[in-house]
Amino acid sequence: MQKIRKLLLPLLMALLVSALFGTVSMAASSGTVAKIGSTNYSSLAAAFKAAKSGQTIVLQKDVSYSSVLSFSRSGKSVTLNLNKHTITFKKSTAYLYVKKGTLTIKNGTIKQTGTTYSEKEDAVSGPVIKTAEAATVNITSGTYKGTLQNLGTMTISGGSFYNACTSKTVSGFGSKVYGTLLANSGTMTISGGKFTKKALSYGCGSLAYNDGTMTISSGDFTSTGYGISNSGKLTIKNGTFTADCDKTASGFGIISDNGGTVVIKDGTFTASNSYATIATWVGKVTISGGTFINDENACLCTMGGTVSIKGGTFKAGGNVIEACGHGVDGGTSYGKVTISKGTFKTTGTKTIILYAYDYGKITVTGGTFTGKKAYKYAQLKNSTGAKKGVVKISGGTFTTKYGEYTA
Repeated sequence: MQKIRKLLLPLLMALLVSALFGTVSMAASSGTVAKIGSTNYSSLAAAFKAAKSGQTIVLQKDVSYSSVLSFSRSGKSVTLNLNKHTITFKKSTAYLYVKKGTLTIKNGTIKQTGTTYSEKEDAVSGPVIKTAEAATVNITSGTYKGTLQNLGTMTISGGSFYNACTSKTVSGFGSKVYGTLLANSGTMTISGGKFTKKALSYGCGSLAYNDGTMTISSGDFTSTGYGISNSGKLTIKNGTFTADCDKTASGFGIISDNGGTVVIKDGTFTASNSYATIATWVGKVTISGGTFINDENACLCTMGGTVSIKGGTFKAGGNVIEACGHGVDGGTSYGKVTISKGTFKTTGTKTIILYAYDYGKITVTGGTFTGKKAYKYAQLKNSTGAKKGVVKISGGTFTTKYGEYTA
């Protein structure tokens, strides 16, 4: 019996040690938030601080924050693999702040729930990711809810992005942030992804606000209310853009240009329940291609900007192209449109293809213009004192005799 005890004692000790170490290992695993290689970290902040350039941080579980989570690694390029997990920011002043270095984000969800106005829509008006001037953020995949605010460099090649808004604002972040999905004051490049902004009340923010440099080469953009509000440099090479300004929303359709420059080379732009698919106040717009549709009203309306159309297809249920002046810049700036190429069609029975009024000016040297009993242009003169516009036609193909229309 004593010999048996001597044989069993080492075995029992080994089992006990194994059990103890197993318990310790499980405890360490349950407290792990992120990993870099085989090294465990109890928080993302610790992993951010430890990461070397070229390394990937892998999130191990869902986490939430009530304050700012900062990444500040000057000269370092790090990847954050969300690993199908979720980062939730519970306050409007809490978000992922990339202050220095380069952070690539993929494969999971980051959302802001701190300013939720509607449980049904989960509308938020706070930033979910903010990029500082000295930082770069690359988003390749994932799901994001809230505003992406960029002051530095941001590239988006894939992912799903959503925000909804009411007319309420978030203290400390300015008007360009509330209810906006993309707020860019730096350099933003988009080559893919699905972007959705829903307006829950009249007067909400835009899907995108740009006063920096924004380039879009692909993507699916949908908004109820304002589309892209631009006062910087905006280049659209392709993409699908849809705006439905229903009774809860306000504003013009796809692009509301408040200065700066817009260059459109291709893409599909569709607006419903909106006065104009593209609207300009002050600024310069150049269109060389694309398809522009408005089921009820104008494809383009300029009230103080300069628009050059060198190609594209424009189809409207209302007037196709409008140029006017509405006292922009104290009444010294009036809309001007030049058309050298393109296809223009109105499907309305009493609508106008080219409509210049209140000192607006349209110059046509080429293009194809089609209407159903529509005049080719009109000059508005009415009892309110609005002044005549100017339309000059020296080229192009018209299927209906053009003339002056007075209303």
